[in-house]
Amino acid sequence: MQTWVTQLGREGSSPRSVAKIHGVLRQLLDWAVKDGRLARNPAVGVPLPRPALTAHRYLDHSEVAMLAKECGDYSRLVRFLAYTGLRWGEAAALRVGSVDLTRRRVAVVASVTEVNGHLVWGAPKTHARRTVPFRGSSPATSRRPSRTRTPTRSRSRRLGAECCGSGISGVASSTRPSRG
Repeated sequence: MQTWVTQLGREGSSPRSVAKIHGVLRQLLDWAVKDGRLARNPAVGVPLPRPALTAHRYLDHSEVAMLAKECGDYSRLVRFLAYTGLRWGEAAALRVGSVDLTRRRVAVVASVTEVNGHLVWGAPKTHARRTVPFRGSSPATSRRPSRTRTPTRSRSRRLGAECCGSGISGVASSTRPSRG
């Protein structure tokens, strides 16, 4: 089994591809063990090649400004997301009570995503609440919201069409709450 895994890498498969291929074979062999056709799974415990670590790429201030400008009415939202690091689902789940204008902090306590056309509320990706500072030029300080608003699909679609319709690289083509 180890020879086969090593050979996949030598033939040009990336470490991630090798792991996926090995995973499929391991699952098939697990079924064979459960069915009594094999005494043990020879794919279990086989060392796999490690994927190379890649550096993260972040937008600089001028790139954020260009992206925000392209997004028109949603430029403040783009800046807010860029400078706080919130995920789309976390920003969409914010409530008025989550924003502390005095301390310039946002409490991230929930996330929302769309599943089969329905909004599903849950914990943030890390399953941990956190507070995030924001700059004075963020949308939270530009005007105080008058009431709590819940994201809707129609607002999400409008945002996608108006913000991302210009085909800007790196921006989802739809701003329905993210699935990842």
